[in-house]
Amino acid sequence: MSLLQAIQQMFLTHKYAIDPALLGDNTAVAWSNLGFWHHSQHYGEAAEKLADHLAQCIKLNSQDRVLDLGSGYGASLLYWQKNYQITEMTSVELQPLCVEKIQHYFNHSVAVYCDSYLNLKSLHFKKKFDAVICIDSAYHSPLNLFLEAVHSVLAPNARIGFHYLVLSQNWCNASLWKKYQYKCLLKTADIELQNLTSIDELQSKLQQFNFKNVTVIDLSDAVLLGFAEYIEQNFMNHKNNLKSFKIKMTAKLCRKLFEEGLIQYVLVHAQCE
Repeated sequence: MSLLQAIQQMFLTHKYAIDPALLGDNTAVAWSNLGFWHHSQHYGEAAEKLADHLAQCIKLNSQDRVLDLGSGYGASLLYWQKNYQITEMTSVELQPLCVEKIQHYFNHSVAVYCDSYLNLKSLHFKKKFDAVICIDSAYHSPLNLFLEAVHSVLAPNARIGFHYLVLSQNWCNASLWKKYQYKCLLKTADIELQNLTSIDELQSKLQQFNFKNVTVIDLSDAVLLGFAEYIEQNFMNHKNNLKSFKIKMTAKLCRKLFEEGLIQYVLVHAQCE
C-alpha cells in the first residue's frame, strides 16, 4: 500500500477526529495537536507546550477577551483558565462531539459555537476579541479566508497567533512530479497545496490585512520531527486498528515533510493595527 493510499484511509471518520487516548492523553478534556517536542517525552506535556508557546508569543494575559479557534476537546480552554486566569473565553469548534464535551465540562463558563471559524462574521459576537488563538489547525484553511474571518472580530491592537505550513526556499527547485506528489499527499490531510505560500508571501498577506509586528518562527524540528519520532517509538506494538493507523500515517507524513524540507511548520503571531 502506498503512503497516499494509506493516508486516505484515515478520514473514514470525521476528517479532524483523532483519539487522544491513543496518543497518551486520557484526561476529560484532552489535547489533540502535534505537540512541541523539545525536552518533552510525553504527549500531554508536548501538546501543552505547543499551546503555551503560542500564548507566550502573543503575550496572553488575564485581561484578554479570548477567542479559541479549533478548540478540539477543550484542553486549551482549561489551560487558559488555569495558567493565564482567562475569564472571558469563546470557542469555535467544527466537530459536534467536541462541542458537546466542551459544553458539558465548562457548563456556561465558555461560550462555544459549533461552526467553521471561517464563518466568524456570521456568528455576531457581542464584543470584539483581544486575543485570537488557533492551535495546529489554521493550515486546513485558505490563508486569505482565515485572516479575513479573524480580522473581522478583532478589537484595536488585538493579537493573533496560529500555526501554518509554508513552502521552503527549496520548493522552487522541486520537480513537477514532486510537487504533484505533495499536492496529493497534503490533500489526504485536508490541506490544499495551492493555499501554501513562502514565508515572505505569508508576511505580506498579513500586512495586507493591516497586521503589524508580524513574526514567523520555524517549528519544523520541534513539531514535525518530534511527533514522528514519538509515534515511531511508542506505536511499534500498537494494534493496527483504524484509529492507530490514522495516527501512524500522520506521523509518516510529518517525517516526510521534515526530511525533504520542502514544507515548513511555522508559528505566526501578529498584532492588529
